Amino acid sequence: MTHLLIILDERDGQIYSTVRIGDQIWMAENLRYFPGFPDPTSVNLPEDGSTTEPRYYVYGYDGSGTQENLDIAAANLINYGVLYNWPAAMAGAEGSNTNPSGVQGICPDGWHLPSEAEWVQLTDFVRTPELNDAANKLKETGDTYWISPSPGTTNEFGFNARGGGARQGSDDYYFNLRILGHWLTSTEADGGLQFRAVWMQQDSPSGGFNQGNKDFAGSVRCVKD
Repeated sequence: MTHLLIILDERDGQIYSTVRIGDQIWMAENLRYFPGFPDPTSVNLPEDGSTTEPRYYVYGYDGSGTQENLDIAAANLINYGVLYNWPAAMAGAEGSNTNPSGVQGICPDGWHLPSEAEWVQLTDFVRTPELNDAANKLKETGDTYWISPSPGTTNEFGFNARGGGARQGSDDYYFNLRILGHWLTSTEADGGLQFRAVWMQQDSPSGGFNQGNKDFAGSVRCVKD
């Protein structure tokens, strides 16, 4: 693991820490960019879903306009980033499972949305040989961002994975904050009707891959080109 200098996203002035893990350089934080930053009312309401048009959510934001709700949304934006549906994450690009993906998507210039193949490269590199413990090596330690991290959680590569929850397409829209993290990939599934995602869970040492409908919204990590 080699910690690198922070990078500046010139679109909104936000900065991110980065980390080299094996032959890849990853953002060490979830992406926080959304059109209209920093106005929280520019993000979509949880009930406003789409499988074809970009949607941007912040966990807990419900549009009520109360200071309490705005404060909750602001804290979740800083700590967990934006939740993107697949059209937002891809920014009009075609699906890809090559390594590298070749899909910039929602990521800043010089960075790209990783494919499932790139996440497999990461998890294969960090896990202990013969063990399925990749999530333990990537999850942030302590109970601030996970309710109860699994024994053996080390974050030894400085990836800082957090349980940012997700936005699903039915009641209750926001779910699993500090329990699950989902990260979108550029890879399609089910003949293009769904996409592939990475998941890590508070009490699971391994994590894994699954797939969901394109209105499902999760976190994004970007990889350097």
